[in-house]
Amino acid sequence: MNYYRNILLEGRVEDAQQYFENAVGSWPVAEPGNPAGIGSQTNLDGVLQHFVQNDPSGNNKYLMWMVKMYLDPEERGTHPNDISSLVQRFHRNRDRLTPEFMYDQLTVSPPIKKSPKDLNSYDDLASLERLMDEIEERQTKNAETKKAKSEIDRVYEDDTWLIIRPQSHRASCYYGAGTKWCTTTKDSDTYFEKYSEEGVLYYIIKKEKTSQGRDFKVALFKKFPSRSHRLTPDDEWYDEKDDKLGGQIVHMIKSMLPAQAMGVIDDLYRQEVVPHQESLDFNRWMSLNRFMEMISEKLEGENIVFNTGSGKWSLDFGNGTKWYVNYVGETPIYFSIDAFVDGEYVINVSDFERTIKATEANDLDPDLGWYFKIFPGKIVEVLDGYTEIIDGEVGLPPRDRFKANFLDNETYESNNWRGWPEKSFLNNILIPNLRYLLSRPEVKELTQEDKVLWGPQRWRTPLVFRYPPKEGSLTQLFVDFVKKNPGKTRKEFYDHIGRTYTPGHNSEFFAVINNSGIVEMKREGRQFRYVLGPNYETWKAGNLSRK
Repeated sequence: MNYYRNILLEGRVEDAQQYFENAVGSWPVAEPGNPAGIGSQTNLDGVLQHFVQNDPSGNNKYLMWMVKMYLDPEERGTHPNDISSLVQRFHRNRDRLTPEFMYDQLTVSPPIKKSPKDLNSYDDLASLERLMDEIEERQTKNAETKKAKSEIDRVYEDDTWLIIRPQSHRASCYYGAGTKWCTTTKDSDTYFEKYSEEGVLYYIIKKEKTSQGRDFKVALFKKFPSRSHRLTPDDEWYDEKDDKLGGQIVHMIKSMLPAQAMGVIDDLYRQEVVPHQESLDFNRWMSLNRFMEMISEKLEGENIVFNTGSGKWSLDFGNGTKWYVNYVGETPIYFSIDAFVDGEYVINVSDFERTIKATEANDLDPDLGWYFKIFPGKIVEVLDGYTEIIDGEVGLPPRDRFKANFLDNETYESNNWRGWPEKSFLNNILIPNLRYLLSRPEVKELTQEDKVLWGPQRWRTPLVFRYPPKEGSLTQLFVDFVKKNPGKTRKEFYDHIGRTYTPGHNSEFFAVINNSGIVEMKREGRQFRYVLGPNYETWKAGNLSRK
Protein backbone atom coordinates (compact mmCIF):
# COMPACT_ATOMS: atom_id res chain seq x y z
CA MET A 1 0.00 0.00 0.00
CA ASN A 2 2.85 2.40 0.88
CA TYR A 3 4.39 1.65 -2.54
CA TYR A 4 1.30 2.90 -4.38
CA ARG A 5 1.00 5.90 -2.04
CA ASN A 6 4.57 6.93 -2.77
CA ILE A 7 3.91 6.63 -6.49
CA LEU A 8 0.88 8.93 -6.06
CA LEU A 9 2.88 11.50 -4.12
CA GLU A 10 5.75 11.50 -6.57
CA GLY A 11 3.34 11.74 -9.49
CA ARG A 12 1.69 14.84 -8.06
CA VAL A 13 5.04 16.51 -7.49
CA GLU A 14 6.14 15.68 -11.06
CA ASP A 15 2.87 17.02 -12.44
CA ALA A 16 3.33 20.25 -10.50
CA GLN A 17 6.91 20.59 -11.74
CA GLN A 18 5.79 20.02 -15.33
CA TYR A 19 3.10 22.69 -14.89
CA PHE A 20 5.82 25.08 -13.73
CA GLU A 21 8.02 24.29 -16.72
CA ASN A 22 5.16 24.79 -19.18
CA ALA A 23 4.45 28.19 -17.67
CA VAL A 24 7.90 29.66 -17.11
CA GLY A 25 10.31 27.71 -19.30
CA SER A 26 13.46 26.16 -17.90
CA TRP A 27 13.87 24.52 -14.55
CA PRO A 28 14.70 25.29 -11.76
CA VAL A 29 15.19 28.99 -12.59
CA ALA A 30 12.51 31.00 -14.38
CA GLU A 31 13.40 32.45 -17.75
CA PRO A 32 13.16 36.21 -18.33
CA GLY A 33 9.94 37.33 -19.97
CA ASN A 34 8.01 34.16 -19.17
CA PRO A 35 4.22 34.40 -19.79
CA ALA A 36 3.37 33.91 -16.12
CA GLY A 37 5.25 37.06 -15.19
CA ILE A 38 7.44 35.28 -12.61
CA GLY A 39 10.62 37.17 -11.91
CA SER A 40 13.68 35.82 -13.69
CA GLN A 41 16.13 33.90 -11.55
CA THR A 42 13.32 32.90 -9.21
CA ASN A 43 14.18 29.59 -7.54
CA LEU A 44 11.24 27.55 -8.78
CA ASP A 45 12.42 24.42 -7.04
CA GLY A 46 12.44 26.31 -3.75
CA VAL A 47 8.87 27.49 -4.34
CA LEU A 48 7.73 23.97 -5.25
CA GLN A 49 9.42 22.44 -2.20
CA HIS A 50 7.79 25.06 0.01
CA PHE A 51 4.36 24.04 -1.27
CA VAL A 52 5.18 20.34 -0.84
CA GLN A 53 6.38 20.84 2.73
CA ASN A 54 3.42 23.02 3.68
CA ASP A 55 0.65 21.02 2.04
CA PRO A 56 -1.54 20.05 5.03
CA SER A 57 -3.30 17.19 3.20
CA GLY A 58 -0.42 14.78 3.76
CA ASN A 59 -0.65 13.48 0.19
CA ASN A 60 0.03 16.61 -1.91
CA LYS A 61 -3.66 16.88 -2.77
CA TYR A 62 -3.51 20.68 -2.66
CA LEU A 63 -0.13 21.02 -4.39
CA MET A 64 -1.32 21.68 -7.94
CA TRP A 65 -3.86 24.26 -6.80
CA MET A 66 -1.16 26.18 -4.93
CA VAL A 67 1.12 26.09 -7.97
CA LYS A 68 -1.68 27.36 -10.21
CA MET A 69 -2.46 30.23 -7.84
CA TYR A 70 1.22 31.17 -7.70
CA LEU A 71 1.40 31.27 -11.51
CA ASP A 72 -1.98 32.94 -12.05
CA PRO A 73 -1.44 36.43 -13.56
CA GLU A 74 -4.35 37.72 -11.44
CA GLU A 75 -2.47 36.65 -8.28
CA ARG A 76 0.91 37.95 -9.43
CA GLY A 77 3.25 38.91 -6.60
CA THR A 78 1.57 36.78 -3.94
CA HIS A 79 4.19 35.26 -1.67
CA PRO A 80 4.21 31.43 -1.43
CA ASN A 81 3.85 31.76 2.36
CA ASP A 82 0.54 33.58 1.93
CA ILE A 83 -0.79 30.89 -0.40
CA SER A 84 0.23 27.93 1.80
CA SER A 85 -1.08 29.66 4.94
CA LEU A 86 -4.47 30.17 3.29
CA VAL A 87 -4.59 26.52 2.23
CA GLN A 88 -3.78 25.44 5.78
CA ARG A 89 -6.68 27.55 7.04
CA PHE A 90 -8.94 25.85 4.48
CA HIS A 91 -7.79 22.41 5.62
CA ARG A 92 -8.47 23.25 9.28
CA ASN A 93 -11.94 24.58 8.54
CA ARG A 94 -12.92 22.16 5.77
CA ASP A 95 -15.32 20.13 7.92
CA ARG A 96 -17.11 23.34 8.99
CA LEU A 97 -18.14 24.09 5.39
CA THR A 98 -21.49 22.44 5.95
CA PRO A 99 -24.66 22.99 3.88
CA GLU A 100 -26.06 24.98 6.82
CA PHE A 101 -23.11 27.33 6.78
CA MET A 102 -23.05 27.68 2.99
CA TYR A 103 -26.77 28.47 2.91
CA ASP A 104 -26.07 31.98 4.18
CA GLN A 105 -23.20 32.63 1.76
CA LEU A 106 -25.07 34.51 -0.94
CA THR A 107 -22.08 36.00 -2.78
CA VAL A 108 -20.03 32.86 -3.50
CA SER A 109 -19.84 31.41 -6.99
CA PRO A 110 -21.99 28.38 -8.00
CA PRO A 111 -19.01 25.97 -8.09
CA ILE A 112 -18.07 26.91 -4.53
CA LYS A 113 -21.70 26.71 -3.41
CA LYS A 114 -21.96 23.22 -4.88
CA SER A 115 -18.62 21.82 -3.64
CA PRO A 116 -17.21 24.06 -0.86
CA LYS A 117 -14.96 21.28 0.49
CA ASP A 118 -13.21 20.88 -2.88
CA LEU A 119 -10.29 23.33 -3.09
CA ASN A 120 -10.45 23.22 -6.88
CA SER A 121 -13.84 24.95 -6.72
CA TYR A 122 -12.05 28.19 -5.81
CA ASP A 123 -10.61 30.00 -8.82
CA ASP A 124 -8.96 32.85 -6.87
CA LEU A 125 -7.39 33.49 -3.48
CA ALA A 126 -9.80 36.26 -2.50
CA SER A 127 -12.89 34.01 -2.60
CA LEU A 128 -11.23 31.43 -0.39
CA GLU A 129 -9.92 34.04 2.04
CA ARG A 130 -13.34 35.72 2.41
CA LEU A 131 -14.96 32.39 3.24
CA MET A 132 -12.24 31.51 5.77
CA ASP A 133 -12.58 34.92 7.44
CA GLU A 134 -16.33 34.41 7.75
CA ILE A 135 -16.14 30.89 9.19
CA GLU A 136 -13.37 31.78 11.66
CA GLU A 137 -15.23 34.89 12.79
CA ARG A 138 -18.30 32.74 13.37
CA GLN A 139 -16.24 30.26 15.41
CA THR A 140 -14.92 33.09 17.56
CA LYS A 141 -18.45 34.38 18.16
CA ASN A 142 -19.65 30.89 19.07
CA ALA A 143 -16.80 30.52 21.56
CA GLU A 144 -17.58 33.92 23.10
CA THR A 145 -21.26 32.99 23.37
CA LYS A 146 -20.39 29.72 25.10
CA LYS A 147 -18.19 31.56 27.61
CA ALA A 148 -20.88 34.18 28.25
CA LYS A 149 -23.49 31.52 28.97
CA SER A 150 -21.19 29.92 31.54
CA GLU A 151 -20.51 33.19 33.40
CA ILE A 152 -23.91 33.69 35.05
CA ASP A 153 -25.89 32.60 38.05
CA ARG A 154 -29.15 31.18 36.76
CA VAL A 155 -31.50 32.54 39.42
CA TYR A 156 -34.83 31.33 38.04
CA GLU A 157 -36.13 29.75 34.83
CA ASP A 158 -39.41 28.33 33.57
CA ASP A 159 -41.07 28.08 30.15
CA THR A 160 -41.71 31.84 30.07
CA TRP A 161 -39.09 33.60 32.21
CA LEU A 162 -35.33 33.56 32.60
CA ILE A 163 -33.71 35.50 35.44
CA ILE A 164 -29.93 35.62 35.59
CA ARG A 165 -27.23 37.39 37.53
CA PRO A 166 -24.26 38.19 35.21
CA GLN A 167 -20.89 37.38 36.76
CA SER A 168 -18.82 38.98 33.98
CA HIS A 169 -18.98 41.92 31.61
CA ARG A 170 -19.05 39.45 28.70
CA ALA A 171 -22.16 37.74 30.11
CA SER A 172 -23.75 41.14 30.77
CA CYS A 173 -23.30 42.16 27.12
CA TYR A 174 -24.66 38.84 25.84
CA TYR A 175 -27.82 38.66 27.96
CA GLY A 176 -28.37 42.41 27.76
CA ALA A 177 -28.09 42.51 23.95
CA GLY A 178 -30.59 44.86 22.33
CA THR A 179 -30.80 47.15 25.36
CA LYS A 180 -29.18 50.51 26.12
CA TRP A 181 -28.11 49.55 29.64
CA CYS A 182 -24.80 51.13 30.57
CA THR A 183 -23.72 47.77 32.01
CA THR A 184 -23.77 46.31 28.48
CA THR A 185 -21.42 48.86 26.89
CA LYS A 186 -19.14 46.62 24.81
CA ASP A 187 -16.02 48.81 24.78
CA SER A 188 -15.94 49.40 28.54
CA ASP A 189 -16.68 47.34 31.66
CA THR A 190 -16.58 50.38 33.97
CA TYR A 191 -20.32 50.56 34.66
CA PHE A 192 -20.71 46.81 35.03
CA GLU A 193 -17.90 46.66 37.59
CA LYS A 194 -19.33 49.66 39.46
CA TYR A 195 -22.80 48.13 39.74
CA SER A 196 -21.36 44.74 40.71
CA GLU A 197 -19.38 46.32 43.57
CA GLU A 198 -22.26 48.41 44.87
CA GLY A 199 -25.01 45.78 44.83
CA VAL A 200 -26.53 42.82 42.99
CA LEU A 201 -27.61 43.07 39.35
CA TYR A 202 -30.34 40.87 37.85
CA TYR A 203 -31.56 40.62 34.23
CA ILE A 204 -35.17 39.53 33.82
CA ILE A 205 -35.89 38.17 30.35
CA LYS A 206 -39.19 37.01 28.88
CA LYS A 207 -38.57 34.18 26.45
CA GLU A 208 -41.62 34.97 24.33
CA LYS A 209 -41.28 38.01 22.10
CA THR A 210 -43.68 40.93 22.38
CA SER A 211 -46.40 41.68 19.81
CA GLN A 212 -43.89 44.03 18.15
CA GLY A 213 -41.49 41.11 17.78
CA ARG A 214 -39.06 42.41 20.39
CA ASP A 215 -37.56 40.80 23.46
CA PHE A 216 -38.88 41.93 26.81
CA LYS A 217 -35.99 42.64 29.16
CA VAL A 218 -35.82 44.44 32.49
CA ALA A 219 -32.80 45.11 34.72
CA LEU A 220 -33.19 45.01 38.50
CA PHE A 221 -30.47 46.50 40.69
CA LYS A 222 -30.61 45.80 44.42
CA LYS A 223 -28.11 48.17 45.96
CA PHE A 224 -26.13 47.48 49.15
CA PRO A 225 -26.43 49.84 52.13
CA SER A 226 -23.65 52.40 52.29
CA ARG A 227 -21.63 54.00 55.06
CA SER A 228 -23.73 57.15 54.84
CA HIS A 229 -27.09 55.34 54.59
CA ARG A 230 -27.47 52.19 56.65
CA LEU A 231 -31.06 51.45 55.58
CA THR A 232 -31.68 49.03 52.73
CA PRO A 233 -31.95 51.16 49.56
CA ASP A 234 -34.96 50.98 47.26
CA ASP A 235 -34.79 48.60 44.32
CA GLU A 236 -33.92 50.18 40.96
CA TRP A 237 -35.75 48.93 37.85
CA TYR A 238 -34.71 49.84 34.30
CA ASP A 239 -36.38 49.18 30.95
CA GLU A 240 -34.58 48.33 27.70
CA LYS A 241 -33.96 52.04 26.97
CA ASP A 242 -32.24 52.36 30.38
CA ASP A 243 -35.07 54.53 31.68
CA LYS A 244 -35.70 54.14 35.39
CA LEU A 245 -39.11 52.62 36.18
CA GLY A 246 -41.29 53.13 39.18
CA GLY A 247 -44.78 53.07 40.66
CA GLN A 248 -47.42 51.23 38.70
CA ILE A 249 -45.05 49.93 36.03
CA VAL A 250 -42.86 48.16 38.58
CA HIS A 251 -45.98 46.79 40.29
CA MET A 252 -47.22 45.48 36.93
CA ILE A 253 -43.86 43.76 36.19
CA LYS A 254 -43.84 42.11 39.61
CA SER A 255 -47.39 40.87 39.07
CA MET A 256 -46.32 39.31 35.76
CA LEU A 257 -43.48 37.37 37.38
CA PRO A 258 -44.11 34.15 39.30
CA ALA A 259 -44.17 34.76 43.06
CA GLN A 260 -41.50 32.11 43.40
CA ALA A 261 -39.11 34.10 41.19
CA MET A 262 -39.26 37.26 43.32
CA GLY A 263 -38.87 35.11 46.42
CA VAL A 264 -35.64 33.59 45.08
CA ILE A 265 -34.27 37.05 44.22
CA ASP A 266 -35.04 38.39 47.72
CA ASP A 267 -33.51 35.35 49.42
CA LEU A 268 -30.29 35.59 47.40
CA TYR A 269 -30.01 39.32 48.11
CA ARG A 270 -30.40 38.78 51.85
CA GLN A 271 -27.63 36.18 51.77
CA GLU A 272 -25.27 38.73 50.23
CA VAL A 273 -26.27 41.88 52.08
CA VAL A 274 -25.75 40.42 55.58
CA PRO A 275 -21.96 39.90 55.25
CA HIS A 276 -21.77 43.22 53.40
CA GLN A 277 -23.43 45.03 56.28
CA GLU A 278 -21.19 43.31 58.76
CA SER A 279 -18.10 44.36 56.82
CA LEU A 280 -19.10 48.02 56.88
CA ASP A 281 -17.85 49.98 59.84
CA PHE A 282 -20.52 52.58 60.36
CA ASN A 283 -18.88 54.02 63.43
CA ARG A 284 -15.44 55.51 63.68
CA TRP A 285 -12.93 54.14 61.21
CA MET A 286 -12.63 54.73 57.50
CA SER A 287 -11.45 51.75 55.41
CA LEU A 288 -8.03 51.78 53.76
CA ASN A 289 -9.64 51.62 50.32
CA ARG A 290 -11.88 54.60 51.13
CA PHE A 291 -8.87 56.56 52.35
CA MET A 292 -7.04 55.89 49.08
CA GLU A 293 -10.09 56.86 47.04
CA MET A 294 -10.22 60.12 49.00
CA ILE A 295 -6.53 60.77 48.25
CA SER A 296 -7.16 60.06 44.56
CA GLU A 297 -10.18 62.38 44.47
CA LYS A 298 -8.24 65.23 46.08
CA LEU A 299 -4.96 64.87 44.20
CA GLU A 300 -6.16 63.83 40.73
CA GLY A 301 -4.93 66.36 38.19
CA GLU A 302 -2.36 67.90 40.58
CA ASN A 303 1.19 68.37 39.25
CA ILE A 304 3.25 66.64 41.93
CA VAL A 305 6.94 66.48 40.98
CA PHE A 306 9.81 65.31 43.20
CA ASN A 307 13.55 64.72 42.81
CA THR A 308 15.37 61.39 43.19
CA GLY A 309 18.82 60.04 42.53
CA SER A 310 17.64 59.08 39.01
CA GLY A 311 16.08 62.47 38.19
CA LYS A 312 12.66 64.10 38.46
CA TRP A 313 9.47 62.05 38.66
CA SER A 314 5.77 62.93 38.76
CA LEU A 315 2.82 61.21 40.42
CA ASP A 316 -0.32 60.36 38.49
CA PHE A 317 -3.34 59.74 40.72
CA GLY A 318 -6.20 57.89 39.07
CA ASN A 319 -9.36 56.52 40.60
CA GLY A 320 -9.17 54.02 43.43
CA THR A 321 -5.92 52.39 44.53
CA LYS A 322 -4.02 52.23 41.20
CA TRP A 323 -1.47 55.03 40.74
CA TYR A 324 1.57 55.62 38.53
CA VAL A 325 4.91 57.38 38.82
CA ASN A 326 6.31 58.85 35.56
CA TYR A 327 9.83 59.90 34.69
CA VAL A 328 10.08 63.62 33.79
CA GLY A 329 12.45 63.42 30.86
CA GLU A 330 12.80 62.30 27.26
CA THR A 331 12.79 58.61 28.15
CA PRO A 332 9.20 57.36 28.66
CA ILE A 333 9.39 55.33 31.89
CA TYR A 334 6.58 54.68 34.33
CA PHE A 335 6.00 52.31 37.24
CA SER A 336 2.78 51.27 38.92
CA ILE A 337 1.81 51.88 42.53
CA ASP A 338 -0.81 49.63 44.11
CA ALA A 339 -1.70 51.06 47.51
CA PHE A 340 -3.63 49.10 50.15
CA VAL A 341 -5.42 46.87 47.64
CA ASP A 342 -8.30 44.90 49.21
CA GLY A 343 -7.55 46.43 52.60
CA GLU A 344 -4.04 44.95 52.82
CA TYR A 345 -1.67 47.26 54.71
CA VAL A 346 1.09 47.24 52.11
CA ILE A 347 2.10 49.31 49.05
CA ASN A 348 3.39 47.54 45.93
CA VAL A 349 5.73 49.34 43.53
CA SER A 350 6.40 47.43 40.33
CA ASP A 351 7.73 47.73 36.84
CA PHE A 352 4.57 46.36 35.23
CA GLU A 353 5.85 47.09 31.70
CA ARG A 354 9.01 45.06 32.36
CA THR A 355 11.22 48.00 31.40
CA ILE A 356 13.92 46.72 33.77
CA LYS A 357 15.02 43.21 32.83
CA ALA A 358 16.60 40.60 35.06
CA THR A 359 20.39 40.45 34.72
CA GLU A 360 23.28 39.06 36.72
CA ALA A 361 24.08 42.61 37.75
CA ASN A 362 20.71 43.51 39.29
CA ASP A 363 19.85 39.95 40.40
CA LEU A 364 16.14 40.41 39.69
CA ASP A 365 13.67 37.58 39.55
CA PRO A 366 13.05 36.85 35.82
CA ASP A 367 9.40 36.00 36.48
CA LEU A 368 8.48 38.93 38.69
CA GLY A 369 10.94 41.51 37.41
CA TRP A 370 11.36 44.73 39.38
CA TYR A 371 8.87 44.36 42.20
CA PHE A 372 8.87 45.68 45.79
CA LYS A 373 6.54 45.65 48.78
CA ILE A 374 6.51 48.45 51.32
CA PHE A 375 5.69 47.09 54.78
CA PRO A 376 5.63 48.80 58.20
CA GLY A 377 9.19 50.00 58.85
CA LYS A 378 10.81 48.36 55.83
CA ILE A 379 10.84 47.61 52.11
CA VAL A 380 11.27 44.09 50.81
CA GLU A 381 12.30 42.89 47.38
CA VAL A 382 10.24 40.00 46.09
CA LEU A 383 12.58 37.30 44.81
CA ASP A 384 12.24 33.68 45.87
CA GLY A 385 10.71 35.06 49.04
CA TYR A 386 10.78 38.37 50.87
CA THR A 387 14.28 39.84 50.94
CA GLU A 388 14.57 42.79 53.29
CA ILE A 389 16.62 45.57 51.72
CA ILE A 390 16.19 48.39 54.25
CA ASP A 391 15.00 48.77 57.83
CA GLY A 392 14.14 51.82 59.92
CA GLU A 393 14.61 54.55 57.31
CA VAL A 394 11.60 54.16 55.09
CA GLY A 395 8.49 52.00 55.05
CA LEU A 396 5.00 52.43 56.46
CA PRO A 397 4.35 53.62 60.01
CA PRO A 398 2.96 51.07 62.49
CA ARG A 399 -0.61 50.21 61.54
CA ASP A 400 -2.15 51.52 64.77
CA ARG A 401 -0.45 54.89 64.30
CA PHE A 402 -1.57 55.07 60.66
CA LYS A 403 -5.12 54.19 61.67
CA ALA A 404 -5.22 56.89 64.34
CA ASN A 405 -3.71 59.55 62.05
CA PHE A 406 -5.54 58.86 58.82
CA LEU A 407 -8.64 56.69 59.29
CA ASP A 408 -10.41 58.39 62.20
CA ASN A 409 -13.65 59.78 60.76
CA GLU A 410 -14.32 61.91 63.81
CA THR A 411 -10.94 63.61 63.45
CA TYR A 412 -11.42 64.14 59.76
CA GLU A 413 -14.75 65.85 60.30
CA SER A 414 -13.05 68.68 62.22
CA ASN A 415 -12.24 71.72 60.14
CA ASN A 416 -8.65 71.73 61.40
CA TRP A 417 -7.90 68.47 59.64
CA ARG A 418 -9.17 69.30 56.21
CA GLY A 419 -6.40 69.32 53.60
CA TRP A 420 -3.89 67.69 55.91
CA PRO A 421 -4.31 63.91 55.32
CA GLU A 422 -3.31 63.91 51.65
CA LYS A 423 -0.34 66.24 52.24
CA SER A 424 0.91 64.26 55.23
CA PHE A 425 0.53 60.92 53.47
CA LEU A 426 2.22 62.29 50.35
CA ASN A 427 5.19 64.03 52.02
CA ASN A 428 5.81 61.73 54.98
CA ILE A 429 4.99 58.27 53.61
CA LEU A 430 4.60 57.89 49.86
CA ILE A 431 7.32 60.16 48.40
CA PRO A 432 10.13 59.09 50.83
CA ASN A 433 9.55 55.44 49.87
CA LEU A 434 9.39 56.23 46.16
CA ARG A 435 12.52 58.42 46.41
CA TYR A 436 14.44 55.48 47.87
CA LEU A 437 13.28 52.98 45.22
CA LEU A 438 13.71 55.36 42.27
CA SER A 439 17.28 56.12 43.32
CA ARG A 440 18.35 52.50 42.85
CA PRO A 441 21.12 51.81 40.28
CA GLU A 442 18.88 49.95 37.81
CA VAL A 443 16.57 52.99 37.60
CA LYS A 444 19.49 55.41 37.19
CA GLU A 445 20.67 53.33 34.27
CA LEU A 446 17.27 53.67 32.57
CA THR A 447 17.12 57.44 32.86
CA GLN A 448 20.38 58.10 31.03
CA GLU A 449 19.34 60.46 28.27
CA ASP A 450 22.07 59.36 25.81
CA LYS A 451 20.34 56.06 25.15
CA VAL A 452 18.77 55.28 21.77
CA LEU A 453 15.21 54.04 22.10
CA TRP A 454 13.42 51.61 19.80
CA GLY A 455 9.91 50.24 19.84
CA PRO A 456 8.72 46.89 18.43
CA GLN A 457 5.79 46.84 16.04
CA ARG A 458 4.60 43.76 17.90
CA TRP A 459 4.21 45.61 21.22
CA ARG A 460 3.32 42.48 23.24
CA THR A 461 6.63 40.80 22.47
CA PRO A 462 8.90 40.12 25.49
CA LEU A 463 12.10 40.52 23.42
CA VAL A 464 14.53 43.23 24.62
CA PHE A 465 18.06 42.42 23.22
CA ARG A 466 20.43 43.27 26.07
CA TYR A 467 24.15 43.42 25.29
CA PRO A 468 26.08 41.19 25.46
CA PRO A 469 23.62 38.50 24.41
CA LYS A 470 23.63 35.18 26.20
CA GLU A 471 26.17 32.76 24.77
CA GLY A 472 24.52 30.28 22.43
CA SER A 473 21.27 32.29 22.24
CA LEU A 474 19.56 32.89 18.92
CA THR A 475 20.45 36.59 19.20
CA GLN A 476 24.17 35.87 19.59
CA LEU A 477 24.24 33.27 16.81
CA PHE A 478 22.30 35.40 14.33
CA VAL A 479 24.15 38.69 14.93
CA ASP A 480 27.55 36.97 14.71
CA PHE A 481 26.47 35.29 11.45
CA VAL A 482 25.27 38.57 9.89
CA LYS A 483 28.46 40.35 11.02
CA LYS A 484 30.66 37.74 9.34
CA ASN A 485 28.34 37.03 6.38
CA PRO A 486 26.47 40.21 5.38
CA GLY A 487 23.86 39.86 2.68
CA LYS A 488 22.77 36.34 3.59
CA THR A 489 19.24 35.01 3.95
CA ARG A 490 17.43 33.52 6.92
CA LYS A 491 17.65 30.07 5.32
CA GLU A 492 21.41 30.40 4.88
CA PHE A 493 21.66 31.28 8.58
CA TYR A 494 19.78 28.12 9.53
CA ASP A 495 22.03 26.07 7.27
CA HIS A 496 25.05 27.67 8.95
CA ILE A 497 23.96 26.68 12.49
CA GLY A 498 22.86 23.21 11.37
CA ARG A 499 19.14 23.63 11.87
CA THR A 500 16.27 22.86 9.52
CA TYR A 501 14.72 25.98 8.05
CA THR A 502 10.94 26.17 8.22
CA PRO A 503 9.16 29.28 6.85
CA GLY A 504 7.54 31.21 9.67
CA HIS A 505 9.70 29.64 12.40
CA ASN A 506 10.90 32.28 14.89
CA SER A 507 9.18 34.93 12.76
CA GLU A 508 8.64 37.13 15.82
CA PHE A 509 12.36 37.12 16.65
CA PHE A 510 13.42 38.11 13.13
CA ALA A 511 10.76 40.83 12.89
CA VAL A 512 11.58 42.39 16.27
CA ILE A 513 15.39 42.32 15.93
CA ASN A 514 14.87 44.13 12.62
CA ASN A 515 12.68 46.70 14.47
CA SER A 516 15.51 47.25 16.94
CA GLY A 517 17.92 48.33 14.20
CA ILE A 518 20.60 45.85 15.35
CA VAL A 519 20.22 44.26 11.92
CA GLU A 520 18.18 45.33 8.93
CA MET A 521 16.55 43.52 6.03
CA LYS A 522 17.18 44.35 2.40
CA ARG A 523 14.90 42.88 -0.23
CA GLU A 524 16.38 41.36 -3.33
CA GLY A 525 13.66 39.99 -5.59
CA ARG A 526 11.57 37.64 -3.50
CA GLN A 527 14.23 37.18 -0.82
CA PHE A 528 15.18 39.21 2.24
CA ARG A 529 18.86 39.50 3.03
CA TYR A 530 20.32 40.71 6.30
CA VAL A 531 23.10 43.17 7.14
CA LEU A 532 24.10 44.94 10.34
CA GLY A 533 21.68 47.75 11.13
CA PRO A 534 22.14 51.44 12.10
CA ASN A 535 21.84 50.66 15.83
CA TYR A 536 24.39 47.84 15.96
CA GLU A 537 27.25 49.93 17.40
CA THR A 538 24.88 51.68 19.80
CA TRP A 539 23.74 48.26 21.00
CA LYS A 540 27.34 47.13 21.54
CA ALA A 541 27.96 50.25 23.62
CA GLY A 542 25.01 49.38 25.88
CA ASN A 543 23.03 52.48 24.86
CA LEU A 544 20.16 50.82 23.00
CA SER A 545 16.95 50.48 25.01
CA ARG A 546 13.43 49.39 24.21
CA LYS A 547 10.69 51.95 24.79
